[in-house]
Amino acid sequence: MLKAYAKINLELKVLNKLENNYHNLEMLNCKISLYDSIYIRKAKKNKIRYSNFKIESSHDTLFKMILSLQKKYPHLPKFNIYIKKRIPLGFGLGGMSSDGASIVNYLNDKYKLNMDDQTKIDFVKNYSTDMCYCLFDYPAIVKGIGDIIIRTEKVDIDKVIVVDPNIYISTKEVFDEVENFDLSNHKYRNDLELIVRSKNSKMDKFLTELSNLNIGDVQMSGSGSAIIITNFKKETMKKIKKNYKNFKVHIYNIRKG
Repeated sequence: MLKAYAKINLELKVLNKLENNYHNLEMLNCKISLYDSIYIRKAKKNKIRYSNFKIESSHDTLFKMILSLQKKYPHLPKFNIYIKKRIPLGFGLGGMSSDGASIVNYLNDKYKLNMDDQTKIDFVKNYSTDMCYCLFDYPAIVKGIGDIIIRTEKVDIDKVIVVDPNIYISTKEVFDEVENFDLSNHKYRNDLELIVRSKNSKMDKFLTELSNLNIGDVQMSGSGSAIIITNFKKETMKKIKKNYKNFKVHIYNIRKG
């Protein structure tokens, strides 16, 4: 069984849009102790199943990635893969990206594909730029389109609170709005928070209210909707649960690699 750990963005800056329609970013990322469980076994044909949703193979990014790996490395067998999802989709925690990165790392080691770090990065970025960082299990400064990974000791926190407000947010739709906003000078550590707040009144309300509770540093992770709280106080969990009974709230450890 593989553990595919969720990632969070402690900082996310959008520097500019590139000619290929990707965005030039600078992020501070780390992994947390929330994870999906992945079970892989050899089979007569490829199959990927998820614990809480169904997706046709023709639309499944991970299925396409497996086919591409098998074409690149013909000695790879077919696989039956089952993924027990704990990381919600549309949550800004890189759930599917982490699943894909964990599968690539496992197959590379198990079947001696001899892919070095750069080769893996160049491969996975065709399927998800978030997947590049998810190949690694340590805090990193992440640049470019997400494909430049620089290990860092800058992360000095050990735990984070993750709040699930039960809102789905499309990463693509958020990035499509980037050019409509002036991100050069505003107060958020995550540039995408300005866009989400402007387009989603519920998220704006929740983020503002949580910040006003004076419980720690409140921000979005990625394109949302996960809200993360760092440098939190002893009474933080109690306050959130009291004010938002329908929210899922958990404390996770920061993985230092």
